[in-house]
Amino acid sequence: MPGIPLNIGVNVDLAIPVTGFIDGIAVQPFSMDVPIDLKLFIDLPSPIPNVTIPLGEGESITVNIPKIVINRFDLTGFNVGNVGGIPFSRMHIEIINSVGPISVPILHIPAAPGVGNSTINPTSGFFNSGTGGGSGFFNAGQFISGFSNQGGRFLSGVENIGQLTSGMGNIGSIVTGWYNTSTAGLTGALLSGIGNVGSRLAGFLLSGTGQ
Repeated sequence: MPGIPLNIGVNVDLAIPVTGFIDGIAVQPFSMDVPIDLKLFIDLPSPIPNVTIPLGEGESITVNIPKIVINRFDLTGFNVGNVGGIPFSRMHIEIINSVGPISVPILHIPAAPGVGNSTINPTSGFFNSGTGGGSGFFNAGQFISGFSNQGGRFLSGVENIGQLTSGMGNIGSIVTGWYNTSTAGLTGALLSGIGNVGSRLAGFLLSGTGQ
């Protein structure tokens, strides 16, 4: 439902009474010395030169200021915005608002640490499944991060299958590197490198079981 405009304007006559007083002020007598440093300039007709006569050079006179007293001043019968009962000041109050809009939710998505996850435990990332507790994209399992990994737990990387494995395209348990394949099933293969097949191997394109 769209918002409904609501405008209200009110004029208020001002008549605020002001009472009080301004306390008296007293300035004690004081004196000040005024130095005299004057020069009398006499402009004489030509060819007679002009004459400058110094007056009171280096001397001063003392001026005595007597005590100054301003008596207390009371404020009575004084109104702000009103003179003789006739208001001359007016305040305008305007309320500009609206009612609404009113929205009725059709689809509610509760807060969650990720998007599209279907894991048992809270998981961050996108479209992960399984036990959860990890992060990443399209992973299935527990404590998994990365992209499209599948298996037991503790996987990271891209398209790995197994557990305790990291890297890319690895298959097995305890495998790291690229496209290594374990032949030890769920037993730790201890494989690392690129393109190895077997267990206990480290290097490139090796096969079998190492020492």
